[in-house]
Amino acid sequence: MRFVAEIDGESQEVELREDGTARVGERELSYELMHRDGELWQLRIDGRPWLGVVRAGKEGRRFSVGQRGSPLRMTLKTDLEMRLGAGSSAQAAAGREVRSLMPGVVTQVFVAEGDQVAEGAVLLVLEAMKMQNEIQAEVAGSVARVHVTQGQAVAADELLVEINS
Repeated sequence: MRFVAEIDGESQEVELREDGTARVGERELSYELMHRDGELWQLRIDGRPWLGVVRAGKEGRRFSVGQRGSPLRMTLKTDLEMRLGAGSSAQAAAGREVRSLMPGVVTQVFVAEGDQVAEGAVLLVLEAMKMQNEIQAEVAGSVARVHVTQGQAVAADELLVEINS
């Protein structure tokens, strides 16, 4: 999976590989997810323990990670999020269309047509790369249509849920 990480105004390309290795800019390193509980992550990067928090927002996933009181904050965006942010789909960028950011399998659906949702509400869970990803509403509104069911495989950029704001 590839991301662009924005750290203090500087962009770096990040590639996470399924074999537990990663490339950050020109640097190669190893990573291991030790534990995940909602937004809280415990991981090892090059053998050193880190604690991280991930929150999804309109500008991308905000990731704060720290080690012994030295926090590092960054925004992660996939190639798809970069394109959406650039206006390739005005409706999706406005948050009314919730699309998958990566291929995976829908493991849980929490909403139905007509449900009222708040911004940040968890709509469904998508399993990708052996990780459970909570897909959240970017806008408050009424669920217009749910396009997926539990157990369904989805492709990257597939329409999952439509919300009328």
